[in-house]
Amino acid sequence: MTLPIFSSGISPEASAHRGVRPRGDYMHHPRIMSSEIAKAVELASAEGNEILSVSEGWAEVRQVVHMKRPLTDALRNRISLLTLRHWTTEPTPHNKAEVGFSDDTDRVALAFPA
Repeated sequence: MTLPIFSSGISPEASAHRGVRPRGDYMHHPRIMSSEIAKAVELASAEGNEILSVSEGWAEVRQVVHMKRPLTDALRNRISLLTLRHWTTEPTPHNKAEVGFSDDTDRVALAFPA
């Protein structure tokens, strides 16, 4: 039996073992572990944005939902009405800059490319 390979180049089973859901594997994303982050994802989806990947097992958070497109000002204003903490990161040699929101109670984050 041949397993499908997603755009990450990793089979769903191999990536699930590592705690990362591959890009394009939208049917198999784990349930978003925060209702507030899920609401923010719904708002982003209504603007045409989509989930790029979902990763789990980080030290500071249990789950990070990575979105495909940057955060718009209008979306940031709508998400800021939820009970989430807004944050930004600077680029590093290993990571691109990101902007996002965190649910500190449920330890779940939502990240957009900057």
